[in-house]
Amino acid sequence: MQMRPLSRSLLTAVVLMTVGLFPSVQSMGNTRTGFPVDESALRYYASQNNRERVDAEIRRLKTLHPGWNPPQNLYKAGSWINPEKDLWELFASDQLGDLRAEIERRRQSDPHWRPSTDLLNKLALKEARARLVDASEGDRDGEVVRLVESHPLLLNIEDLDVLWRVAKAYSETGAVADAVDLYLLPMRNGSVSQELKRATAQKAVATLPLEEATQLLRKLREREDSGFSDVDIVPIARQIARRWIAGYLDGNFAETPPEYLVEALEGDRTPNEDFVSERLLAWYDRSQGRHVGALKRFDEVLAFGPHADAAFGRILSLESLNRYSDALAAARQLKVTSSHIQAAFVRLTSHALLKNENVSLTAEDLGVFAHNVRSLKDTNGALILAWYAYRHNQMEAAAGWFSTALGWGGGSKAAEGHIWSVAKLTSIKEAAKLQAVYAQRFPEVAAIRLKPAPTVVLKSKGTLRKPSLSSAYAARKRGNPQACLSKLASAPASSERALLKGWCLLDLNRPEEAARSFGNALGGREKVARDAAYGRSLALLRVGRTFDAIEGAQDVPQPTVRRHELASAALAQTATTAFHSQNYQAALSALDKRRAITREPRDLMLLRGWALYYTGHPQKAAAIFSTLDQQLSTRETRSALEQTKRYRTGGGR
Repeated sequence: MQMRPLSRSLLTAVVLMTVGLFPSVQSMGNTRTGFPVDESALRYYASQNNRERVDAEIRRLKTLHPGWNPPQNLYKAGSWINPEKDLWELFASDQLGDLRAEIERRRQSDPHWRPSTDLLNKLALKEARARLVDASEGDRDGEVVRLVESHPLLLNIEDLDVLWRVAKAYSETGAVADAVDLYLLPMRNGSVSQELKRATAQKAVATLPLEEATQLLRKLREREDSGFSDVDIVPIARQIARRWIAGYLDGNFAETPPEYLVEALEGDRTPNEDFVSERLLAWYDRSQGRHVGALKRFDEVLAFGPHADAAFGRILSLESLNRYSDALAAARQLKVTSSHIQAAFVRLTSHALLKNENVSLTAEDLGVFAHNVRSLKDTNGALILAWYAYRHNQMEAAAGWFSTALGWGGGSKAAEGHIWSVAKLTSIKEAAKLQAVYAQRFPEVAAIRLKPAPTVVLKSKGTLRKPSLSSAYAARKRGNPQACLSKLASAPASSERALLKGWCLLDLNRPEEAARSFGNALGGREKVARDAAYGRSLALLRVGRTFDAIEGAQDVPQPTVRRHELASAALAQTATTAFHSQNYQAALSALDKRRAITREPRDLMLLRGWALYYTGHPQKAAAIFSTLDQQLSTRETRSALEQTKRYRTGGGR
């Protein structure tokens, strides 16, 4: 006959009973009057002068036998000869296998001999405890629950380690309310020290779902129970704040944390735990568009020494504040220390080349950018280099990069640039021959009139050519978004005006304002609304609002190319944020989804390699690092290969 598991309410009752907070066994109807009190364990602990265990055993025996009193001569030498002394010594030293073997040996030699009931019960309980700990260490939460339901006496307020493990198992198996009840028991008990109450609270907020953990903190803050009065809630609030902000940055939580949690984390100014609190607050500031505050926080972390995550955040904050020259200088100095910083350096270099701003670029900068373009076969990067060379009258280099871009799938703009560069490099006659060839693939280039070369402008995402907006549109096309905004100031309000203003603001890297302007254009005609929804999603992605960007893009149907572009950008952002929060499995999941729709660039391949490494797959990581090193050997790829080699040869992480 299979035994029915004890209910969890009865398990709680057992815990309460063991500490004298619940009616005794006798008063519950299980009369034990007349049963002899087994004092063997008590006397053994007394013979060892283990007063802590003696006191615990006395409390247990008084609970089972309310009328019993401990012997007066308990600690008197020679007051009692324990025939099981050697057995209890094996029990005390956790040699449970040897103890079982010795019991069986004695039974074989003397069929009438029986060990004391107390010894057998304690042995069975200790064996069950060992199995429970093993199941807990192996994250076999269902087995933990089954064991404690079969052996309810395992739950004891004096064995908080087991209580914590069982509470965690309840939480992981969905019995969250029962987990909360178990965590509350020691915090409400007057005999538990403040240190252990604080440790219990920390265990609770680490394992309970965020909602229940926050509710527990509310109870502690409001002192709903007198037992909570000596629990220090400040570190608990900071622990929940870290969870909430990290989850928000990962996109797991839609709501921002309450202000009191942010304020609690603000007070954590000690340079410990790898500056987790300060870095989380810095990234949180960035997510809320507070780039000045984020920059200040990143600087505070870096004041204590080098830190790749903080350095990366500082570069992004400078970029968001339109301090491109400072951002590029910082990225240039640190690009070999992190794949993320290297990617930022390439992007900033691209921005300087594309916008033709007053940012000094060195020959090394251009060389690194060109290496990146070649290794990734980046068509857009090749076009950027081609137009840059064209503007600086380096026609041979321009023609080469235009030709390279065409070989990588470039379109009519690459063909047009190649035609114009050949016209200036050799002759209009040679350019006309090239034009005739390209016209077969790109009919639009047939309309080119080979006269003096036009002013070069990269393609614009704007779609407006209304006469009232033509001067603003022309200013943006010339690469002058500030002039575009000035001209828009006198234009009449319309959806088209709001759309063009959004693009100009985005060109100036003012994404929060751009998002609002794009939002004002959503009520326009079908094409305007579609472009506005697309622009708004791009702006939201720049400020880290991944979820809002994707949701907004779905409001208006978009072409497949745009959907893929937004999805790949959002997934890249999600993977990067998850990696920074050390949630490597989530980073891999986002990277896998992104790779299903587009190729994976070098920086994300490096990210994938390290995520695999930190999730226990050093061989897969090494294969990625090796591929990247063969394509373009850098200090970072060589360092990564060396690290995985040390891991495989026993050097650890």
